[in-house]
Amino acid sequence: MAKSCEEIYVAKVESGIRAIRMGAKNPNQAQVGLWLNKLKTVNDGLYDDLFQKYKNVLKDYEKRKNIIW
Repeated sequence: MAKSCEEIYVAKVESGIRAIRMGAKNPNQAQVGLWLNKLKTVNDGLYDDLFQKYKNVLKDYEKRKNIIW
């Protein structure tokens, strides 16, 4: 069964957020912003929810980065 564009975008955003949270990727490598922008054209409400999650993960990422350095 083929996935819709929306499902693909959501999966990419969620996996990128997870990778940043786990420390596997940095925000540039995860490319969450790219997939969020594509998702916004398809589902604005879901975009808002995932963007909020992304902002929270970025805050935590910055805190971890500052503690390490």
